[in-house]
Amino acid sequence: MVARLTARRCVGGGRGGDNRGFSRSALVEPDAFYERFFAALLEGGRSERGRALIERALDAARGSHFLIHARRYALPVERERPPPP
Repeated sequence: MVARLTARRCVGGGRGGDNRGFSRSALVEPDAFYERFFAALLEGGRSERGRALIERALDAARGSHFLIHARRYALPVERERPPPP
């Protein structure tokens, strides 16, 4: 099992003006070992017997990823203040 944690900076003009912030997410890949194993078997090309089964197993392993956390955080934007009178 592999868990991939990502964080990204978000910059752009969204609705209502400035849209700065960052996001983070956690993706779980429970069959990461099998995904690499089946891909290596297919790359080896040793036997065409059972290739269709290995391809199906690889597709199933790739399809087992799931997102357990995703969140976007907005950062406050400082506006220029007019100079004091």
